[in-house]
Amino acid sequence: MNGDPQDKQPKLELLRAPFEPSDIDWRVQRSGIKDNKGWVQATAYIDNRAVQNRLDDVCGAENWKNEYKPGPAGGVIAGISIKLNGEWITKWDGADNTDVEAVKGGLSDSMKRAAVQWGIGRYLYSVESLYATVGPNGDYHIKIWAYGANRKTDQPKVVGYWSAPKLPARALPVRISAAEPQVKSSAAALLNVETVPEEPLEDAPTGAQIIQIRAKWIAAGGKDVKARDEWVKVIKTKAQAEQAIRQLDAKIERRTAEQEDAS
Repeated sequence: MNGDPQDKQPKLELLRAPFEPSDIDWRVQRSGIKDNKGWVQATAYIDNRAVQNRLDDVCGAENWKNEYKPGPAGGVIAGISIKLNGEWITKWDGADNTDVEAVKGGLSDSMKRAAVQWGIGRYLYSVESLYATVGPNGDYHIKIWAYGANRKTDQPKVVGYWSAPKLPARALPVRISAAEPQVKSSAAALLNVETVPEEPLEDAPTGAQIIQIRAKWIAAGGKDVKARDEWVKVIKTKAQAEQAIRQLDAKIERRTAEQEDAS
């Protein structure tokens, strides 16, 4: 039995879904010294690898493509095309060449900006720059000079490491824990996010999405309705809701197959 071609169309809302923290990179915007301790203010971003993986995952490798063309003032314009209803739809954006590896940097930046046009990583624009302290251990090495120091002749006052700041709940992925084959009753075990109160978002999940999640939770084998409702509370955005629906659909499919095998 052949399915309706419409059923095979990518759910574009999933392009907007938050990335795993391990897929996020950080760029230092500012740094300084307070009470003889270093600090950094950093901004989160994604790289081209994460963009390509997301397109492969949501659309399928055969249903998207990219292309480049010269932009103004020596820059680069990138286009990302996705096949929808048998037609290629392209969204474009551009970037200047960078100071380091100019051509490669321009290609990379324009690709990431074109990805934002499709919603990939766009949520990071709503995440303010976050702060981290500098210490003896961490993920990123940094040198910080005292205010007014000459970086060519003076030694840095602080040399150390800093780790990626913790992202807010709305910027974290929603997923069912893969560690347990059955749907767990503990909402905390199902999500890697904290139930921290936040301001209401314009991109909050729709009522239809919440209804689907509640119904699919039961269909996936969940029995603890209270835990389900706690889980729903930490789903902050439409994209996170789509992630939850997709995870539950996969769980339902596996559960159905297991029941058929057992019968």
